Amino acid sequence: VLVFVSLLVFAIWAVPKFGDTTKMILMYAVSIIIAATGLLLLIKDKNNKWFLSLAACGMGALYISFLVTRMHFGVISDLTLYILFFIWGIAVCLLSRLRSVLFLVIGQIGMFVSTVLGVFYALQSSDGEILIGIVIYFVIAEAIFLASHYQKEFSKNAINLVSLLCSIIPLVIGCVIKPEINEMLGVCSAVIMLFVLAVLMILFTVAFK
Repeated sequence: VLVFVSLLVFAIWAVPKFGDTTKMILMYAVSIIIAATGLLLLIKDKNNKWFLSLAACGMGALYISFLVTRMHFGVISDLTLYILFFIWGIAVCLLSRLRSVLFLVIGQIGMFVSTVLGVFYALQSSDGEILIGIVIYFVIAEAIFLASHYQKEFSKNAINLVSLLCSIIPLVIGCVIKPEINEMLGVCSAVIMLFVLAVLMILFTVAFK
């Protein structure tokens, strides 16, 4: 179903007879309507898997819309994109607490994708501060994910831990590849803190299993 929604968003983006503004309006309208419909239906029946899938697909489509808006249309800046990612991540994180672990998985996938893209952009730029900004963004966002599921289900702790470790990899690669060593000292320190958080999460996961 998520693939279907993604193709639908892509189809709206690709229709040549629409102007860019119309494409974006339709893209966001479809994403928001799908997400809102799924969430409203979940209020009536929170155990319905179809309603859950519909809401999750809508949130995924919204994430894709953010990416298309920046990467294709170029309407928003990188900073605005990551602010939207951050707000989206918090919303998905809250939904994962209230409804299903599926939203947590989607949120962490979104975090991983945004981290990889951020590192890629940083490596293409001569400004080492971009990578530092990505690390700060990642630390804050992941801290929210970890704190919001502290002492919750074992599965959620495990998902957060695995996702954290996966996202650390591109950050470490970015720190190693980036030539501005002096500017990377703060980044390396932040990455070390992430590893410490990962170790703590391992301890929490074992303790609350």
